[in-house]
Amino acid sequence: MSGKPLLFIPSPRDIPQFNDALAKVRCDKLWLKYYPELEAYQKARDWFLDPENEDVYSHLIICPDDLLITNIDVAMLYESAQYYNVINGWCRNTIRLTPWWTGEKETEDIADSNISIDTLPPDPPEQGQYHQFNFASVQHLEHLRNKSTNPVIQIKFAGFPLTCISRKIVKEIPFRRTSCCMDSCFSLDIAKKGIKQYLDVRVRT
Repeated sequence: MSGKPLLFIPSPRDIPQFNDALAKVRCDKLWLKYYPELEAYQKARDWFLDPENEDVYSHLIICPDDLLITNIDVAMLYESAQYYNVINGWCRNTIRLTPWWTGEKETEDIADSNISIDTLPPDPPEQGQYHQFNFASVQHLEHLRNKSTNPVIQIKFAGFPLTCISRKIVKEIPFRRTSCCMDSCFSLDIAKKGIKQYLDVRVRT
């Protein structure tokens, strides 16, 4: 597919560490600052699908404004995207399993990722609970990253942890939310259309 990726940053915040990291990433970027979530995603989709951009950009890469990424992350994900219409990186889940008031810390060996390998989000997602997502552990994905000969696996859900979507799928699946959860709604919607999504375990952000 001809064209190049467009990095879309929905950004309601100003986080210096993120800004510093992103300044080093060499690709075209579409920043949408301070918009309500749904409006930001809809504007990004409209801009990406504008006929003037059709021959310029082949893929939309979603990068939330609290995710630290590198040129290598983007390059590896875009390389895999030549073979998969929806492919994700991954990161550690930021929803704590251990209540803060216990004083216990969630260490790497018990932390979850934001990837569900075999489980779709609850539908509607706002009625779901954490355990229903069946998130893969960080340890499991690290094992796959270090030991697997094939870095790409099929999954059911990813919480937009650097998500690369082909133009074909962006056209077919509008972004939406219920009372929450753009990422959950996207996974539900592509699953209903029989569209598979994948994870490149090398791309940990």
